[in-house]
Amino acid sequence: MESKQTKNQSNSLFKIILLFNVIALIFCIASQTVNVYRYAIIGAIFELFWLPIMAIIILIPFASIYYWYKDKFKVTSQFFYLLLLYDLLILTFYILT
Repeated sequence: MESKQTKNQSNSLFKIILLFNVIALIFCIASQTVNVYRYAIIGAIFELFWLPIMAIIILIPFASIYYWYKDKFKVTSQFFYLLLLYDLLILTFYILT
């Protein structure tokens, strides 16, 4: 029974981290390709969310590595693929800059 709870907790953590990763990716792409200051309200929203997004970008790899460590560094672990997605986020950010 406990392994099932651990599996469910791991799956929900994966979904949460994946959601934050996708939000950060969309934010980075949008901030590099769209003029966010064209409209005042969009610029205000951008200014409001840039610091939390940067914190997410910094914390995602630590969370992914920690949970990948808990999965004993299996290549089939979901958190390994989150790290690969994070690499895509960083590459996208630097390519667009």
